[in-house]
Amino acid sequence: MTTAKVQLYILSRDRPAYLQETLRSAIGEMNDDVQVIVSDNSEGDEVERMVAEEFPLVTYLRRRPALPALDHFHVVIAESSAEFVVYFHDDDLMLPGFVATLRDALVARPELSAVACNANLVMGDKVTSRRVMGDCTEPHEIASVEALVTPYLTLTGPRPAPFPGYMYRRKCLDGLSLKPEEGGKHADLAFLISVLRRAPMLWLPKPNMLYRVHASNDSRVESIGQRLRLLRHVYRQSNITPRSSAVAEYRFVYWLNWWRAERQRPACERAWCYRTVSQYLLFMGCRLGLKHPSLSRKLLTRSR
Repeated sequence: MTTAKVQLYILSRDRPAYLQETLRSAIGEMNDDVQVIVSDNSEGDEVERMVAEEFPLVTYLRRRPALPALDHFHVVIAESSAEFVVYFHDDDLMLPGFVATLRDALVARPELSAVACNANLVMGDKVTSRRVMGDCTEPHEIASVEALVTPYLTLTGPRPAPFPGYMYRRKCLDGLSLKPEEGGKHADLAFLISVLRRAPMLWLPKPNMLYRVHASNDSRVESIGQRLRLLRHVYRQSNITPRSSAVAEYRFVYWLNWWRAERQRPACERAWCYRTVSQYLLFMGCRLGLKHPSLSRKLLTRSR
């Protein structure tokens, strides 16, 4: 049991250079009430050596043997014991005031289960003015599953807060974990639904972190099966149905991602349904472009 009020868990796996940047940003948030913990789920030893040499004040935990990603998340939830907890990625960065902003919001609103901040996007190594939550300018309270899920599904309107940007009230997480049957690598949304079932959440518009987009992001590899698992879970947990317009937009995006990956393969190696999907995308792209004229250009470039 820790005496810290806030625990910042940084989940790491074989990315010492990125983790080094993340830890430099997190060290600025440390004090007697804030504990920084590296949960190292690496196959190699580079992360362990780097942390020992450069960040001796950081708590270091090594997972041996390395765990599947969702099991790793389950372990850190079970281990965490502070009043407030953050589960941060090893390739993102905290901006000054990250902890204070989120903690103060939770202290001021004891009825909330979690608070999340906005983030500026980092494309490779370049910080951009683009924000994960788009043009959001006001705090957004999330009190229903539909309010939480819809921004993940639609092409317009407010965008969701970045998953590593959440600070949770730890008592609201008892017994929860990310479950592969509820979305595979997209099970973070199913997890947030479970947290929301216990108490409302709050999204803050100000960027208090940097969210990195790069080629090794797991979310950039499309998996239709895992998308469908997530959707089935959403249908069970909400009033959203397969015929909802938001689902139609979400379906268009994941098939577009799949099509782009298939297009890179030689014609003789493409999946048998490539032509059918191409026809579907052309039809739905026209429909969505007519429904949302401002999306005509975005539909050609958008990827989640």
